Amino acid sequence: MNKKKPDVSIIKSYLSNYVLLSLYLSFLLYLLVYANELVIFIYPIVSLVYGWKTKNVTGSVLIGMLPITFLFLDLHMANLENYTPERFDYVIAYFAKLIILGGINGYLAAKLPKQYFILLLIIGTFVWYALFMSGID
Repeated sequence: MNKKKPDVSIIKSYLSNYVLLSLYLSFLLYLLVYANELVIFIYPIVSLVYGWKTKNVTGSVLIGMLPITFLFLDLHMANLENYTPERFDYVIAYFAKLIILGGINGYLAAKLPKQYFILLLIIGTFVWYALFMSGID
């Protein structure tokens, strides 16, 4: 009597696909829960990537500054009646730092050689994020 061994490759394939799908869905759930944190990182990264790819100084500075300016206008200029003069000065100074740093990130990405991009990406993004988080009440 010749007994056949069960074909376990199908089971292994099914399990590996199931595990990969499970990991993928877990990652998507993580992104959905923490999406607001990831969206904030997009602001400085866009100007860095644009400046690095195109080497267009003017465009990368504008791309670093304009989205943050529009974020400021959207979040704070609609509620001007709720601000005291001291609070308004604080908000202007806070967003001015973010806007200037976004422009500097774009400028440096366009001017520096490509080997500095990773360092600039890490430093520029996390300094911008630290400044962003410092102003949240």
